[in-house]
Amino acid sequence: MGESSSQGPGSFSRRGLLRGGLLVGLGAAGLTMASSGIAHAVTGAAAEANGQVVNFILQTDWRYCGKCRNLYYAGHPGICAGTGYGQHIAGSSTGYGVPDQTPRPNLGSPFTQSPWNICARCACLFWPEANDYCAAGGGGKLAHDSSGSGPYFMMMNDNSSDINWTSFMPTPALQAGWRFCGNCKVLYWGGQWSASVCQYEKINGPNANNGGNGSGHAPGDTVYYLFMGV
Repeated sequence: MGESSSQGPGSFSRRGLLRGGLLVGLGAAGLTMASSGIAHAVTGAAAEANGQVVNFILQTDWRYCGKCRNLYYAGHPGICAGTGYGQHIAGSSTGYGVPDQTPRPNLGSPFTQSPWNICARCACLFWPEANDYCAAGGGGKLAHDSSGSGPYFMMMNDNSSDINWTSFMPTPALQAGWRFCGNCKVLYWGGQWSASVCQYEKINGPNANNGGNGSGHAPGDTVYYLFMGV
């Protein structure tokens, strides 16, 4: 994406789920929707970037996979390279929220980055860029599928300035340390980089782009933030 600064699966279409969604204040909004039999909570949250308070609308029910270390949408079984192309396995009980409507105010780059998408096949959050790799390809090359997904907005610190995001409200809290893999193009948890599994690496073998980490993700420089405990 160079790492700087829209459309998941028809079975859990964001547009259908979010139609009529509203931001309610700075705390949690008690608005629940359903589409195609899948419950979907819309939550309001706020964070602060260098003294500027920003309001977000979150899509909840995202999880961290304890095998590939990717962020994935739990409302869809997905496909995981770390389980031998079975389903993702939650690495913790923590739920994450991903902003999926334009922040208020929209500070733009380098504070927020869009459009991230959800893959209709592997259910991971990915950056739409050429030469991406989806785990649904198994032992072969297959691109992520953004059909049905709208844009997601990620809070970021690109290390080129003093940008820093902090929690403005007690809940949900912010978690820093998420990273972008320049090989398969997904968002993964950098705290478990050494144990991560990248689809690109599984197909092509270890290379200089993954920092010498066996079959792991490329060690991205940009730090991303997620709302956690939602």
